[in-house]
Amino acid sequence: MFITTTAILYLILIIPLVLLFQKILSPTGAILIFNAILIIIAIIDFKITPSMDKIKFNRFMDEKLSLGTDNKVTFKISNLSPYRIKMEIKDEYPNDFEIDKKRLDTSINGHSSTEIHYSVKPTRRGAYRFGDIYVRVYGILGIVGRQFKVDVSKQIKVYPNIKEISRYKIMARKGRLMEAGLKPMRVYGVGTDFESLREYQPDDEYRKINWKATARRSKLVTSQYQNERSQNIFIAIEAGRMMTSMINNISKFDYALNAALLLGYVAMEKGDNVGIMVFDEDINTFIPCKRGKKHLHLIIESLYKQEPKMVEPDYGHAIRYMSLKNRKRSLVVFFTDLIDTDVSKGIVTYTRALYPTHLPLCVAVSDPELFEELEIPPGSSRNIYRRAVAEDLIAQREQVKTVLQKGGVMTLDVHPKHLTPALISRYLTIKARARL
Repeated sequence: MFITTTAILYLILIIPLVLLFQKILSPTGAILIFNAILIIIAIIDFKITPSMDKIKFNRFMDEKLSLGTDNKVTFKISNLSPYRIKMEIKDEYPNDFEIDKKRLDTSINGHSSTEIHYSVKPTRRGAYRFGDIYVRVYGILGIVGRQFKVDVSKQIKVYPNIKEISRYKIMARKGRLMEAGLKPMRVYGVGTDFESLREYQPDDEYRKINWKATARRSKLVTSQYQNERSQNIFIAIEAGRMMTSMINNISKFDYALNAALLLGYVAMEKGDNVGIMVFDEDINTFIPCKRGKKHLHLIIESLYKQEPKMVEPDYGHAIRYMSLKNRKRSLVVFFTDLIDTDVSKGIVTYTRALYPTHLPLCVAVSDPELFEELEIPPGSSRNIYRRAVAEDLIAQREQVKTVLQKGGVMTLDVHPKHLTPALISRYLTIKARARL
């Protein structure tokens, strides 16, 4: 039981009443009488206020939460008493989660139910536990209230952003991929897989004329081709020290995982095989190229437990291992970070060695704070120094990208927030242009 602010207000109001009746009663007698009345009212209020067995709680959420995005938590509350009740709810959520509401307030009519929601945003992957629900039910008369604990503890897991896959499915179904920067491309006459026949147009290439179909129909007919299917998309994610940097409470490594997961899904939807490797100084995970729902689930489960380490990645070992296990020509997507020519020497040397056997794409997760330094006005020597360092690092980063591109390695260097749509768009462009 707890005393409400209304009860405290009543106690304050007793003071002028005591002064009013002190001519009839002694001050002590007046206080005792009014306190006794208040206590009787409080007991009545406590008795008629619904107890825990009159209120039913259920908490609903996904078994698998997505990293770095809002995940809805829902309370379904049923009031089995005949009285309208007001309550305050606090959930025991994991400490590593960001939430939009620390306390939930609601009112429920008698013999009715309601639902209330709040959102959690995990900042790290892993296994977590939601604890009990703590509830305060305010008295019907507003004097006292009941408080109790609802035991609904639950284990959940935080995965890379699997909600992005569902979002992609919905937007693809509604034809709204352009809104997310994910415009699917279908370029006829570029691929080599036969798609359909159509009537010849004046700007068609003569070599695309299907002479057998032309003979049957007695008019010129052109063959249309679509992008090749069953190609290999191999994703390699560095889990070394450069990927431990945090941006908006999420590591660069986790931004890479989120983008890699959606890339894998989109590639499988396009009929391609997807493989993945996570490496630092050793190979932590290697999954060969396949496709299908079971294979996607295997990739999700393999990424769930991966964490970056403060070690130097061994690019030579990783690329030799990948080349040995994955001999078919593939689009090899490397997630890493580019700093300067010395630190990025291993990246440059070994990714360039992949070309032309494979088609390498180096995806660099940029640091937005570095570019924010360029916006700081040079009002002090400290600001001038910081801006000069930022300009030098950006220049060296561009130099590394130039060296990679001259060696046949494509590059993608974008803000973490735009990483996923930019990567999917690049993949679709590569497919449309039949570069693989």
